[in-house]
Amino acid sequence: RRHGTGPVVEADGRWYRTGERMGWRDPFVVRDDESDGWVMLVCAADASLPVEVSGCVAWATSDDLEHWTVHPPLISPGDVDELECPVLERLDDGSWLLLGSIGATRGFEAWTAPRLRGPWTRRGPLGPTGAYAPRVVAAPDGSRVVLHTTPRRVGLTDTGDRCRGMLAQPKSLVVPRDAAPRLEWWPGLDPWLGEESYDASLNAVGDVALSGRTEITLRTHVSDGDRPALTVTCDGKNLAVTGPEGAPLGETLLTEPAAALRILTVGEYVEVYADGVFVLTTLCYSGRPAPWTATTEGRVRPVPVRPVRLPAPHRDDASAVWPGPSGASGPSGA
Repeated sequence: RRHGTGPVVEADGRWYRTGERMGWRDPFVVRDDESDGWVMLVCAADASLPVEVSGCVAWATSDDLEHWTVHPPLISPGDVDELECPVLERLDDGSWLLLGSIGATRGFEAWTAPRLRGPWTRRGPLGPTGAYAPRVVAAPDGSRVVLHTTPRRVGLTDTGDRCRGMLAQPKSLVVPRDAAPRLEWWPGLDPWLGEESYDASLNAVGDVALSGRTEITLRTHVSDGDRPALTVTCDGKNLAVTGPEGAPLGETLLTEPAAALRILTVGEYVEVYADGVFVLTTLCYSGRPAPWTATTEGRVRPVPVRPVRLPAPHRDDASAVWPGPSGASGPSGA
């Protein structure tokens, strides 16, 4: 709870910008792994760097949560405009995971370290553009999942500016030893999926095997059912989502060509997993639901989908998928 009328810890000008163009926000507090005290992460601006690339994570220590000692930056990449919403998670082997949202890319990256004080290894993007402000929480089965925000658009149209939006559905957090962390499909959602069908559904999950350039049509024009209004295309390492008339909505370059895609739609919200790993998210408000089809080398085949049974059917956003920690494991427990 709030203590007094001022901050309990302030930026130290020896290491961090103060006054105009300073950054000192988004505190995240954990138990120290080397004392009986506490460690606080704070998003800050490194005073030794040009402001455009000064985004860093500051840290401070305390024995009582009231009196704090500020230290030099824990992480200062030197190529980040702003680091926001830091998260520290101690892993089962005693090592640490740090997640930080990157202002310029509107995604988030991961760092790992054997000790909280480092050395920290940069592991690269964990959440794609549009996935922001992650939090690591315990799923009902005790596993770690990541929740994050995803934007909406002003006026709920494809032409509206992106704005603060909603919570996306959870992802399984996988942290291999000596490898980059990744986000995968969380199997706790499977009980909320219906039986496979070839019918049109606004909220659905579909799996598509790839063999060459493949274009998956998810929605069609309201006025012309033969024209696609929402498509996902994968050509080798190139993955993209397009809207009406092929307007680009989102794209990414995969590290390796994918063998299969999993696609989720909840209303306007779209997620794409490549070989089980979360790689792309976007929004599309246009068109109407249509039976999914996949086109490869001119051959069109239907794609079966599993409709998503939302725990809160009256909700119209992606956060309606998450039943919460008390939601047990399926519809019967909601």
